[in-house]
Amino acid sequence: MSAATIAEVETRHRVPHAKEPDDGFTTTIAAWARGATLGVVLDLADAEIGHTSPGDFVRNAKQVGDLLEQLSRMRHVPELAANAEEARALVVRSVVAGF
Repeated sequence: MSAATIAEVETRHRVPHAKEPDDGFTTTIAAWARGATLGVVLDLADAEIGHTSPGDFVRNAKQVGDLLEQLSRMRHVPELAANAEEARALVVRSVVAGF
């Protein structure tokens, strides 16, 4: 669903508009999910979105993991749930998992 479609639905139902999606973290979290080290993803984040501390990265990655966990509970959409569960396992590892 596109941001424009979401905005249209929000207007139709007279709810406050959600903040526009920010894709600045996508390259960084994708690299992390593919197994990149913390040092590599921090360098990538610095180049893509500006200085990112290890704590900022972990906090953002945990938020992505939380969203993926919520999506994995959507058992009425089995493929989405399975993909989200797999993606969460790739994101919530190492320092993001707390070890």
